[in-house]
Parts: sequence; structure tokens; C-alpha cells
Amino acid sequence: MGGMGDRSRDIDGGPVLGRLRAEHRSDSGRGEVVELRERVLVVGRSGDADVRLDDPTVSRRHAELHWEPYEGRGIWRVVDLNSANGVWVKDKQVDEAELRADQPVRLGAFTLHLLGEASDGLGGSGVEAGVESTLVWREDAGGARTGGGGGVGVASLDELSAPVLEARHIRFLLDFGQSLIEIEQAAARRAALCEVMVKSEMHCRCATMIRVWVDQPERPPRVVSPSVTRKGEALEEPHVSRSVLGALVARRQPVMATNEPTGELPEGAIEAGDDSSWAELSINAEQAAITVMAAPVGEGQDAAGAWLDVVYVVATREVGSSAWLTLLELAARLYKEGESAWALRAAAIERAAIEREQAQASYIQRGLVPEAPEVDGFEVGVWFDPCLAVGGDYVDVMGLADGRVLAVLADVAGKGLHAALVTAAVHAVVHAGVGELGERTLSLTGLLERLNRHLCEFTPDDSFVTLVAAVLDPATGQGEVCNAGHPPVMLIGHDGSVSELDSGVNLVLGCLPTELVSEPVSLEAGQTLVFYSDGLNESVNESKRMLEIEGLREMLEGVSQAEVSVSGRVSGLRSALGAYQGTAARADDETALFLCRLGV
Repeated sequence: MGGMGDRSRDIDGGPVLGRLRAEHRSDSGRGEVVELRERVLVVGRSGDADVRLDDPTVSRRHAELHWEPYEGRGIWRVVDLNSANGVWVKDKQVDEAELRADQPVRLGAFTLHLLGEASDGLGGSGVEAGVESTLVWREDAGGARTGGGGGVGVASLDELSAPVLEARHIRFLLDFGQSLIEIEQAAARRAALCEVMVKSEMHCRCATMIRVWVDQPERPPRVVSPSVTRKGEALEEPHVSRSVLGALVARRQPVMATNEPTGELPEGAIEAGDDSSWAELSINAEQAAITVMAAPVGEGQDAAGAWLDVVYVVATREVGSSAWLTLLELAARLYKEGESAWALRAAAIERAAIEREQAQASYIQRGLVPEAPEVDGFEVGVWFDPCLAVGGDYVDVMGLADGRVLAVLADVAGKGLHAALVTAAVHAVVHAGVGELGERTLSLTGLLERLNRHLCEFTPDDSFVTLVAAVLDPATGQGEVCNAGHPPVMLIGHDGSVSELDSGVNLVLGCLPTELVSEPVSLEAGQTLVFYSDGLNESVNESKRMLEIEGLREMLEGVSQAEVSVSGRVSGLRSALGAYQGTAARADDETALFLCRLGV
């Protein structure tokens, strides 16, 4: 039976923020209770976890508990740390969830219950489900707007001399910037920035990260990372100044403010003005002389609107100088550089995963293309060259049970993985009907009508397929060609001349179920049919001039002398097309199928 282990204890070092009961599934509603006194606690099976849950179903570092201030009280959130068995709320696995008295959270064999309110009024749930964690504006005794649920309660430190900015402060922040590379969790990096601001080197009393709404100045800021205070001081919310945040949003640069008269600015402070880093701070100076500094650390937009993430610190009055504001800006820049590095790392991992998937898809797709097909009575040449890793062209040739030969070339609208998936569907339907086609229980047009119905039913409305297919008897050269919106088939004569076959009247496939018609074809020994995708005739040169069908016909005629083999014609056409394109970028897949009837 699992249990909470020896580390199941009250967390020392601060006021009680909440009480938690961890109930094992074998405990029959009992469980053990732990008082929570820190803002971030690790929950897991590890011996050094803050809340230890001793059961194999719990990961060593399973989750974190985060306390966030809310209207003078607080809420707890559970954040999954990529655990093996996850975090569950109401039978649904979540990455993050609010822990409330009426909403237990399951971690492995344990269920966590939040018990009532903490003794100092800061803990407990105290909020309804779905309430966003925000800081609220309020009026202070003098009518000025401030934030938080009771102020920071800072005392005047007139007896202390002003801190001196030294090289060690720069080294301290550079070390912080370097440490961000080792912190994988975004929430932990945000917390690290706040925590570094309240270290003794920085002389700040309280720090938090909040999200302000660029186009909604009346909307209360949202807590992005809970507030932290200097060691030995009570955990309370900071004053949040509307004027400071308004100035930061307007200027998009670090700002600072004081509640003392501007005539008493400390040495090095910047005077107020349109280009100043100073903003008004209308917090009653009789409470305490303080400096507020804020710096932007991120921006974006979501369904709620455009936002700025801001590191917001409250410091003693002696820190209120441009030098200290510059130090805050350095910390913010280092944080943003760390976030950029992690974003690049995530993008590289995602790109590598996509490339692996594309490589696998390319391997599978090329496996569907006959490399050196051999069919009785014909010499075959295939050219298949996708524009991307995978493409939207499909080419195939195969012998039928009755001795005839089926040749197909299709072009799916679009490129990439979407088009490749549709080509796989074309391949599947065609191959599923080959047996019936060889037994003559299914006609060529019947097979393609079946394919059309499948595409109409299962592909998106904006997807369609052009296709040309032929069934030929190698003994007689007689057969039929069905063209569904595809470029016309070329016929290379004995003397190397090239002409076009009738294109037919069929619509493209995948748009509308309809009857298809085919055209008869007669192929003499030594004559060659050439199927191709529009990636050939729509190629452009460096002057952006399109080759077009007539240009392709002339190009094909130039490489189709009577004595040239099929493979020679394929390679000759590829070389000629490459020379025409020059350095112009390709925009489409290039595919061709040569089918030359041999002498009997």
C-alpha cells in the first residue's frame, strides 16, 4: 500500500497558504494532511519531493503545486511535469488544473483534496471554477488607484544608505541568464526571473510577472507568475499601479515610478517628460516611500486580445535611479533571450520531427512508384520528381490478368503531405480494382468513376485530382484512354514527330459524381504514348515565361529521334527541361510516363 512517506510534513518558512489531503485509493477516505507554506512545491515519489507520494504509479517528479495571489487570498494550481501517468481532473487528463475543495485532482493512485481556507486567510480555494487569476485595481486611502489585496506593507528604510551599483550586479545577472538555458519548464523560468529580482543583490522587496492588455486598459492584469518577496518578509501582493503599466504599454520600454515628490529624486534618476522612463505613482507616500519598476518581457495576441507580459517589482526608495532601471532592463533582456533560445530549440525539435515524418512519407510514396517497371509488349520509362519531400503526383503501370496493360498518371491539387495522402488513396482504389479490370467485370471508366465517388466522399471540398489512364493490348496495340481534366497525352511517331491525343470532355475527379467517357487509341509498334503532369508544361524560366503545352511538345520532339531509346528520351527531356528552367525555382511536382509499344 502506498503512503505519503517520511517527507509528508508541514513545509516550513512562511504563513500557511493551504492544507492538502493526499488520499491513496486504499485509504478509504482517510489520507494524510500537509500544510502548504511555500508558493511552489514539488509533488512526487522522489525522496526530496516537497510532498512525497510513495507509490509506483506516481513519477519521481510528478507535478508542481503553484500558489497564486487572488484578491487578497489565493488559488492553487497543479502543473504536470511530463509525468508517466499524468494529472487527471474529472476523468480528463490535463496539463494544468486549479485545485479546489470541490475539485480534487488525481495523480496516479492518489487523489489530492484542498481543505478549506488557510489560517491566515491566504490559502484555500475561495474562488469559483474557471475564475482567471488577476490583480484588481482598488482605491487607497487617498483615492489613488493601486493593486493587490492590502498592499505590500513596506516600511520606510531611511536609515539605510542607497545601494551602490557594482560590477558584481552585472555578473550576478549574467549568471542568471546562463542558468535559464538549463530550466526546461516555462513556468519555472518565469519564477526564476521574479526570484532573482528579490535576491539581496537586487534590493527589491517584491516581484511578480503579470499580463497587461494593450487595448483594454480597464481590464485588470492577469498573474503570469506568482509574486515573490525578499527572504524573511511576509508573502503579499504588490501594489499595481495603473499609471506605471499605462506608461509601459505606451512606451514599450522599462519604466519606474516613485510616490515621493519628483523634486526629491535620487542621484541618477531621470526627470519626468514625454521621453522619460518615469511615470506617476499615486500610492499614498504616508504608507511607505517606495519605487516601482516594470519592464516588458514578452508580447503576443490571443482570443482575449493583444497583451504584454511584464516583470513588475517593488523596491525601496533608494533603488529609484536610472542605473537600477537599466539593471532591470538587463534582467528582462536576458530573460527574453532565454525564451528565444528555448523557442528556437522547440522549433528545431519540431522541425526535426517533421523532417523525419516527411522522410518516412517520402520513402513510402516512392515505394508506390514503379522504379523499373516491366510489362509484356511495352518498353516503359518513368520520371517522378516531387517538388517537396512528398508530392501530389501518382504514376503507375501494371499488367492485367487478361494480358492488357494499365497505365495511370494523376495529379492532386496542391503539394506536400495533404496531396501525398490523396495520392495514396488514388493508389489504393486503383489497385483494388485491378483484379476486376483484368477479369473484364469492370471497365476502365467504371474504375475511374469508382475512384471519383471515393474522392467526392472523403476528400476536402477544395481538393481535386486530374488523371489520365489507358488500357492497351500489347498484341494489337488497341485500347482506350480516359482523360479527366488532365493535360493531353502526347504520341511520339516512328519518325520522332510528336502530336497530341484528344483530351476528352471529362471533369476533374473529386468534385462531382458523374459518368466518364473514354477515347479509343491505336498504338503501332515503335510508337510511344507520353503521360505527364502539369509540372512540366507549367515550368517557367528565369524570365518567368511558362513553357506551356506547345513548348513541351517541341521540347519532346527535340529529344525523340527514332533511334533514341525510351530511357534516353526520358533523360533527354529532363535535361532539356532543366536547361529551360535555369535558376528559376520549381513550383510543382514533375512526373512523366513513357509507354512504347514493342514490335511483335
